[in-house]
Amino acid sequence: MKSIYIRIVFVCALQLSGVYINAQICLNNTDSLYGLNSITGSGSGQIVSINVHNAGAVTIGSPASGSANANGLAFCSVSNKFYFFNQCGSGTTEFVSYDPLTGSKVPLAIPVPAIPIAQKIRSGAMTADGFAYYTIYPGATTAQGFPSTNPAFFYYNVGTNSWTLITQKFKDVTNHIVTEFKSVNSGDMAFDGSGNLWVVTSNAVNYALYRIRGPLPVIPVDSLVVDTILSLRPTPAGVSITGIAFNSEGKLFLSTGSYTTPPGVAGNNQLYEMIEPSLPLTNIGTLPNGYGDDLTSCAIPYYVLSENDVSLEALFKNTEINIKWQNKEEGGVKSYELEYSKDGSSWAILKSVTELTKAYSFNHADYTVGYNFYRVAMILHSGQRKYSNMDKVFVNEKSSIQLGPNPAGNSIRLYASKSNEVYTIDLFDNTGRLLRTWEQVMPGELLDLAWLKPGMYIARVIDRRNKTTNKNLRIVKE
Repeated sequence: MKSIYIRIVFVCALQLSGVYINAQICLNNTDSLYGLNSITGSGSGQIVSINVHNAGAVTIGSPASGSANANGLAFCSVSNKFYFFNQCGSGTTEFVSYDPLTGSKVPLAIPVPAIPIAQKIRSGAMTADGFAYYTIYPGATTAQGFPSTNPAFFYYNVGTNSWTLITQKFKDVTNHIVTEFKSVNSGDMAFDGSGNLWVVTSNAVNYALYRIRGPLPVIPVDSLVVDTILSLRPTPAGVSITGIAFNSEGKLFLSTGSYTTPPGVAGNNQLYEMIEPSLPLTNIGTLPNGYGDDLTSCAIPYYVLSENDVSLEALFKNTEINIKWQNKEEGGVKSYELEYSKDGSSWAILKSVTELTKAYSFNHADYTVGYNFYRVAMILHSGQRKYSNMDKVFVNEKSSIQLGPNPAGNSIRLYASKSNEVYTIDLFDNTGRLLRTWEQVMPGELLDLAWLKPGMYIARVIDRRNKTTNKNLRIVKE
């Protein structure tokens, strides 16, 4: 399994007259999540820090006024602000950003068609780069101005302050409509660092967990493919699951909703950890009323909820992309299907494997310029399908010289068809500024990128024997 890369954002504390006013945002991504109270008239819009070890809560802040049925909480790593629906289902819909250090609330654009007064938003999540917010409005109908009477999946562009209706159709891998996005219409969502969106749907009776593989679209599409991680299962105590969030270690936490009439029931305001989808939820503790009505985190872990022992890795090697996968335990496995996608959404089978050897390899020569996505489906004798992690390789052009893996982690390797050549590699940022030069690089040699910040760069690879021969290769550092 690859190393876990964690995007951590720090927000500094303010100091006034020797007294620290500390918003406690992102100071400890292992221990802390963030909750949002939705109880109208009794704390709606209140944001709190939640300790994942004991369900202890500390107040972060709250919009000054005009909050009702607050929900859809997400954290933006670019601005260090929270984004959420401050009012929805009671009065005019209000979508806001909230700065916990200054206490300022800024009203933003709202989705179109508008959410009716009698309806609510239940979920929201922000991508790792902080540029895109997504939400599902489960009650959309043609009478409200929507194309169909199905859940509406919206994209919000932080930079342009604008909304796009992406789709109203969710399908599983067998091409059947996932009706739970409408019928089990409470819940929440959270992104992982690979751009996959995890969605929990729930009502008081049942809940389920799904994953929409990234990258998510930013323009309208006919439908989205949804992986079923956990089919409908009874809620642990007869109360809807209302929050989902990952900590920096990739652990998944769920919360249940509040009560409006004291003392409620034992299942209200509970914080749980989902260690594995197949196991019962582990109870962490009881939250103050309302503090688990929604969850978010500023931790974006790359690997979460190890569903099985299948791990996959794709690397550019010489003139082909080499895909390797292995499975520590193959009991119950009937076969594998190596799948390939050009967009991370539509998949085709590259290779079927029926002879089980625990470790497998395949060289893909018919790749495309740009991103290439790979995953392995594990088919059990029961007929159930489970999936490995998804890996991606970026190819600049079909050339005998490449750098990989791309996107890269803390190192990148030079691949060339002529193994006896020697190369010089210059690394530039996206403004053209030279950052580093590596001399006398041999094919197969690893280059250290641990010092490099995440982003997009240009690597110029020069053949030292014939300096007029060079390649400019775009690389991404994660």
